Amino acid sequence: FERSVQRARFHPRFSEGFNPKPYIDFAQPLSLGFSGLKEVLSLELLDELADEELVERLNLFLPEGLKINRCFHISYEETKRKPPSIMSCFGGGRYQIEILEDAAEYQKYVSSIQEYFSSCIKLNTGSSCFLCDIPSEKQSIIKSLYTDLVSKTDIQMTRVCCFSNNDGEELFTYLLNMYRRL
Repeated sequence: FERSVQRARFHPRFSEGFNPKPYIDFAQPLSLGFSGLKEVLSLELLDELADEELVERLNLFLPEGLKINRCFHISYEETKRKPPSIMSCFGGGRYQIEILEDAAEYQKYVSSIQEYFSSCIKLNTGSSCFLCDIPSEKQSIIKSLYTDLVSKTDIQMTRVCCFSNNDGEELFTYLLNMYRRL
């Protein structure tokens, strides 16, 4: 992601110190083996850019499979209080767990998944997918489930969205509304 920002010729704000890094903040980084559909991040830039320009330029340089769908701009004066970080607003994620096995094999893992999540909702009858809302303080559970099942079956886990710590509203929408009020 850092390379894509540089290739798009953006001027990010860098941390200070011996090894400066651009200020890129992910709401909750995904573990290895997971995919995400609506991930949220912040990128501090020194330049003022239109939202559409940022999306267009950055998408030109992102690796295949990564795409910025939308963004919004936040302005704040360095001398004033910085807005809350997106990580501090992260309330959890909605995960889709898909067992990529035939129906007979799939039934062996249904109880394992339900043991991990009491709030687990089966998407539809006969499907090998589950949809689970996992709060931020329980994110380690999803990693444990993945580790447990990946050695036994072909599994795909996708975070389909992030939600805020404020009534489960979608994180991007929550941040947009909160920052616009500042």
